[in-house]
Amino acid sequence: MRNLVLFFALLSSTVFFGQRVIFPTQDILYPHLSDPSFVGEGKRAEATALVQVSDSERKQFSQYLNAHFPVYQNVSFGFDYFKDRLDFHSYSTAMISSAIKFSLGNVRHYVKLGVSGGVDTRKQDRVPEWQLPENGDFVPSINNANTDFIYRAGLHYTNKNFTLGGFYNKMPVQSIVLREASEDELHYLVDFGFTAYAQYAIALSENFRVTPIFRYLSYTDDPIYEGALRFDVKNWVSASVSYKNDYSINPAIRVQLFNVLQLGYSYEKALGAMNFDDVHSVGLTYRFKKQGGENGEEEPEWMENAKQTIEKVEAIKTDKPKKKKEPEVLPEPVVEEKIETIEKVETKKEEAKTVPEKPKKTKSNYVFVEMSPRYYIIAGSFDTIEEAALFKKELGKKDHRSVVGKTGTSKKYYVYIDSDADENTASKKLDSQKSNGVFKDAWLLEVKK
Repeated sequence: MRNLVLFFALLSSTVFFGQRVIFPTQDILYPHLSDPSFVGEGKRAEATALVQVSDSERKQFSQYLNAHFPVYQNVSFGFDYFKDRLDFHSYSTAMISSAIKFSLGNVRHYVKLGVSGGVDTRKQDRVPEWQLPENGDFVPSINNANTDFIYRAGLHYTNKNFTLGGFYNKMPVQSIVLREASEDELHYLVDFGFTAYAQYAIALSENFRVTPIFRYLSYTDDPIYEGALRFDVKNWVSASVSYKNDYSINPAIRVQLFNVLQLGYSYEKALGAMNFDDVHSVGLTYRFKKQGGENGEEEPEWMENAKQTIEKVEAIKTDKPKKKKEPEVLPEPVVEEKIETIEKVETKKEEAKTVPEKPKKTKSNYVFVEMSPRYYIIAGSFDTIEEAALFKKELGKKDHRSVVGKTGTSKKYYVYIDSDADENTASKKLDSQKSNGVFKDAWLLEVKK
């Protein structure tokens, strides 16, 4: 009876206890928001804005601003700004990030390291210092901000479809105790934690991929174990759903528009021992469109001209085939052969010496194909078909198959070595080809309808 009375007394005095770590609720889709080793992973400059709001009546929201820039094939830089606010408390960080990739002999086998450094600011603007919880060192004094140096680090290892990694980060933790007939007791702490993860991408078809993910998070007294699934449909739609034990369930989706915009939404609901209001997140990403380059976009004109100049110089440096002494004209008919000529002058000489049979008249002795809408791995582009044919023949001498193609929107002649309808698959093929020194300057060209 005594225990029963004590139970009801506790139940009436404490309404509930809530604790929430401010995780970015779309970080399965945007891992660089938490892990600096993923900065520049998309090989394309991006800017992302994310806002998380709670259903609570309190002033409670989080903001993320992130931008990252691949400046070289294996080096990227980024900028991060984060702010979280709960009632009269606020916490913000501003950091610069950098990531570098170390190849392990294959474009899909590497280690990538990322670090961030900057400042964090902690502030409260309403409650006197003497009223703050004794177990928290969040606010030094009323109306004064406390600014410190902050850092984070991440590392991941990738071998084809398997990725293993972890990152060390600093995140705010909100703890609230609601008591009957008294004001809320608010604890707002900031502490470091570690996240470790493993994931494996499974391609179910050429355009559809599923990635199971397991994560361990150490930001609370009891570690959190998270299981998640990520779904990718080409580069149009990405979605994920994650479950953290005794913490929350968190579905998210991202849709790509016009090849430059991405819209995202996620929803987080507390489960088990946790008790916090539902969290909604809306995100917008702008992907800066490069001209020509490694992801199928067009390159700036000065880069395109520079690349063509280098390709022409390389073609000139390549040893030309020695001209054979032309045989005397024989009276018997000459057997017609399919020979890819390099110079029209040589073709005219052969035609003049071939008396019995004349080749069929064509507008040009050079052959090219009309390139259909897809992604092409371009080994070189030229102003004339003669230059393209010469480059194609030189590749053939090195046992590399290539095709001369032309689009309906450009006057250039392109020599391509492979193609695919899917941008991601084409990008992987490009990385594989670039491991060969002959095609180290190859790039993707997207041909549209």
